[in-house]
Amino acid sequence: MKKVKFWVLTAVTVLLMGVELFFAYVAVGDLSEIVRMIASIWGVSRLAVPLAAAVILALVFFTSHYSYCKYTTVYNDQPTYTAYFSQILYDRPDRFWWGRGLPKHISPIIASVGYSLLYTTLVLKACSVLDWVSTWFDIRWLASVFSVADRILFGYFDAPRAFFDVLSAVVVFGVCLFYWFYKEFKKQKNADEAAEPTEAPTRSEFGWVTAIAYVLLLVTVFYASVWGAEAYERHLIQERYHDEINSAHQMARNVTMIQLLSNPEKYDGKLVRVVGVGNLKFEGDCIALSREDLKYGAGHKIRIVLGERAIPYAEAQAYNGKYVIVEGFFDMDYTGPWEAFQGAIKDVSRYQLWEDLE
Repeated sequence: MKKVKFWVLTAVTVLLMGVELFFAYVAVGDLSEIVRMIASIWGVSRLAVPLAAAVILALVFFTSHYSYCKYTTVYNDQPTYTAYFSQILYDRPDRFWWGRGLPKHISPIIASVGYSLLYTTLVLKACSVLDWVSTWFDIRWLASVFSVADRILFGYFDAPRAFFDVLSAVVVFGVCLFYWFYKEFKKQKNADEAAEPTEAPTRSEFGWVTAIAYVLLLVTVFYASVWGAEAYERHLIQERYHDEINSAHQMARNVTMIQLLSNPEKYDGKLVRVVGVGNLKFEGDCIALSREDLKYGAGHKIRIVLGERAIPYAEAQAYNGKYVIVEGFFDMDYTGPWEAFQGAIKDVSRYQLWEDLE
């Protein structure tokens, strides 16, 4: 029966995820406008959204499968809630509140997390789909329910909606977690006949292969989130370029030469806007901190590579020795011939005389 329930709940969760993705792609032209937990955490490029959904679903599936299909209730003779779970986690009834170190038995933790993740995902996806349906089909009474709920729950706080999405997930997860522990305690306490005392599997019995699989899954979640956020930023940058050449980009970060030279890791791969002394010549295209640095080769120089959105190279050479404003993507690892540069600004989309802006 538990296995059937698991597969039914999993199928419903997959269906809700699919419907949510459908609305995200069909109902919204610009995915950056989606104010949802998955969008805020994972980024919203065209690839990041389904990738995030797949990774979350994998995490939910593996943990909840263990909870429903592998885990068996542990029976012991402890009379209270705290003593029962202290016994199954630490093999002692008095360590529930002050237990130190890893529990001896982690299978109850995995089972409780799997149970809670499945129901939390199911509830949040159902709410998200209902919200989408109310907007898509203009169901006003349903939309008013979400509007009233938003005002009641979040109307008195000045914080991003994504924060409340995460807070809602934490609350639902906590309630499910408490209920799982309570349910397991009641199950062993209300057994029809006295059951033989049993123990949860130890960490070694749980299996190193399973433990490694969970660790790898969590690492995948982390890197997928980082990749999604970066992909989202690149997606927005490419979309928001102006048709006019050599124009300013609203997402470029204002930095100084000193900041790029002293803290290159912070700006690596980012779209930056910086002012320096321009110099375009064979194997020496760069901007320098000052005219003295450019003249005497003090090393405070950054290579520049003009892109197709910037002015022509011959026109840009007219600004040699003058202060120019440059926009492009910073690459901290580029040093150029004879390691003469401290990074590079590539795909430059704006190369403009600084005096023109004064």
